[in-house]
Amino acid sequence: MIKFALAIVAFSAAVSSSSAQMSSGRCSGPGTGETWSISRLLPGIFGQVLGDVNVEEPKFDVVLDRKDRAVPYEVREYGSRWTVGTDMKDSDDSSAFQRLAAYIGVFQTPQNEKKMKIEMTAPVAVKHQAGGEPGASEMDFFLPSAMDAMSKIPKPNFDNVKIGEVAPAVGAVLRFAGSMRRECSRQNAALLIKQLKEDGVELDMEEAWASGKAQFWGFNPPMTLPNLRRNEVWMELTEEQLQALKAAPK
Repeated sequence: MIKFALAIVAFSAAVSSSSAQMSSGRCSGPGTGETWSISRLLPGIFGQVLGDVNVEEPKFDVVLDRKDRAVPYEVREYGSRWTVGTDMKDSDDSSAFQRLAAYIGVFQTPQNEKKMKIEMTAPVAVKHQAGGEPGASEMDFFLPSAMDAMSKIPKPNFDNVKIGEVAPAVGAVLRFAGSMRRECSRQNAALLIKQLKEDGVELDMEEAWASGKAQFWGFNPPMTLPNLRRNEVWMELTEEQLQALKAAPK
């Protein structure tokens, strides 16, 4: 009963805060979107509303923690990963998500050659479409870690859904809440780039986006309250850039 009462209080406060944020129409800045600890006390969808991410994520190591900066970020190292992806007509193209959800079998028969149900993971990644026009994007789902070889991954039924392998990489990550629309993602990416420059690393947003080294990641389902959402900007780094950050004053 106490847990339920606490949940109601937390939910009411979050709704009030989220409503104010949505009515302002502003993008959230970095360092926000912390999951409330109470969310982990709540089952399923209730925890998700309060920001709990209860699906598998790719494993990573934190190489550098720069949460004390004016624009807080961390540098992570990921191993190889596999994705299923599809092109997006524009940044608001919901059909891209629907195709990927169909492939893994969300609320339907899985649209892959084995009709294999595949667990949803996080994050959902948005990046520049390789070889496409400047505004062209691609959406990717990371596949579960057990699918670590092409032989374990069923072929998609749709020609415009592709399987890909992501090479190991090191990158700077900034976390923010609220909307993940292109405007907000780019605003936060600009803040991350500015902070990296202050720490000794030069990055150009347009170049990083065109090369696929800048990506926007979303971790929460649609029902999560906006100010409790976890979104991230990923900026892939070279070894030289990593060493420059390590040499920066702490």
